[in-house]
Amino acid sequence: AAMAEEILRRLCLPSAFIREVCTLIRYHDERMKPETVSLKQYLNLLGADVMEKLYHIQRADITAQSMYMRKEKLENLEAVHAEVERIVEMGECYSLRQLAVSGSDLLHMGYHSGEVIGNTLEALLDKVITGELPNKKDALLLYARTAFDKA
Repeated sequence: AAMAEEILRRLCLPSAFIREVCTLIRYHDERMKPETVSLKQYLNLLGADVMEKLYHIQRADITAQSMYMRKEKLENLEAVHAEVERIVEMGECYSLRQLAVSGSDLLHMGYHSGEVIGNTLEALLDKVITGELPNKKDALLLYARTAFDKA
């Protein structure tokens, strides 16, 4: 990934393109499991569009390798892809954009610092992704009111 970044920068390609290519290179060998929580964390980190591109790269990579465990690797990859598609299609929360509360909601509750608001939103997202809290505004605000320091 570092070598690709250096080469792509010398070619004066757009920064967004370079970031995406380097991310795909960095994660192309990552063997994910078809587990909802883990995949939501990857979706949060990479985004649905990069996850879709990563699926195609990994599929091509597996089919270019030896036959050893190819069937099992492809079955796992297809299960991962199906679960990612399900999460996205069902609109399940995996990013701050999808969270039922926002920074302005926390400001109205008395939060002051931007850093504290960001950390609180990240913690709430983590609770939603792991299933500890529903992605419901009332539940999230109640939890934020009692669990975090507003300073």
